[in-house]
Amino acid sequence: MNTPVTTPTKQASVYDEAIDYLADAFIAILAKNIPFYKVRQISLEQLNQYYTTAYNLYTAGKYEQAKNIFIFLAFHCPGEKKSLVGLAASCQMLKQYPQAISTYNHVKMIDPSDPVPSFHSFNCYMELKKYSEALASLESVILRSLNKPEYADLKEQAENRKMALLNLIKTK
Repeated sequence: MNTPVTTPTKQASVYDEAIDYLADAFIAILAKNIPFYKVRQISLEQLNQYYTTAYNLYTAGKYEQAKNIFIFLAFHCPGEKKSLVGLAASCQMLKQYPQAISTYNHVKMIDPSDPVPSFHSFNCYMELKKYSEALASLESVILRSLNKPEYADLKEQAENRKMALLNLIKTK
């Protein structure tokens, strides 16, 4: 049986050219550190409207819808802490704990001094029954809270949970 030889169609070559163009554009964007929202010509006002919508959906318990908008925002503004926190929190509420932890880790890279993402990671690790990682998260909360009066309550909660977690680990 002879198989017909196919030749690239005009449509395929246009597609390939478009992919090559997009790849080159993306590399140029990365090299110049241009936020993707500027490339897409989305205004900061529009991004704020998207954020407000996502936040309202989250507070209304519509976590999947909120997550989708937070993904959009995180893609367009990857260094924006509040969008990443919203994405992580949405994943956490959807019980998508590994994704939540990963996103909280990104938040910690953006703002290493903030102990709150580590505390939320602790809760995710506990749900996954990953106690050593949960303990490390609590230790991170405590370290990041040192000499910061605004986090005194969080530090105390972390210390109390650390003691309880150590007792739980001993009994296992």
